[in-house]
Amino acid sequence: MSRPSMTQKQIDVVIATYAAERADCAAMFGASTNILGFAVSSLGLAIIFLPNPKGVPEEWLFLISSIPWALLSYHSIMAGATGGHAFQCREYEHLIAKVAPDPIVYKEYENNDEVIFGSSIGERYITPRVARFPRWFAWYFSVLLLCGLPALYSSSIIFHLFRRSIFWGVLTCCVALVGLVVVAVNHRENVVRPEINETRRRGV
Repeated sequence: MSRPSMTQKQIDVVIATYAAERADCAAMFGASTNILGFAVSSLGLAIIFLPNPKGVPEEWLFLISSIPWALLSYHSIMAGATGGHAFQCREYEHLIAKVAPDPIVYKEYENNDEVIFGSSIGERYITPRVARFPRWFAWYFSVLLLCGLPALYSSSIIFHLFRRSIFWGVLTCCVALVGLVVVAVNHRENVVRPEINETRRRGV
């Protein structure tokens, strides 16, 4: 299998930069997972406060409803950033495939480009655009619950707030609606990936 050759200096630069990108990608993935864990933990506050919401101040109920949406919104951004780093790793893997030994080089399913075993393999498990049915169904199902369960959680709090204070009820409802829209739209953008498509069009 013949491939264009690179100088040793070019190979060293590509390998070093690829290693840095892989480290950044792993760090971003870990951070986004931790944020999601904090969001799920914050939902547990309902177990403590909602059995007797009458004894909880309105501003506390507002915070209990709003904090998960803030964390989920930030998680959706971090998930997109992780996808961007994965794209960069994939491009470096294309370059490395030009000088890599044949046993670690394979051809991608989508466009038959040569790439080394790396982040692009993992993408086939988690990216809805290329994953097999059980995996992309699990992705959509998890995103649906990621938006739906906090929405039900906030609705319960908003119901109790409207019975006590119109102001706090309206404010909490507005924050929950904005959070739901932000999370849903950002996860859609994470699938469509307009920034990556724009980068490819520009040939960067």
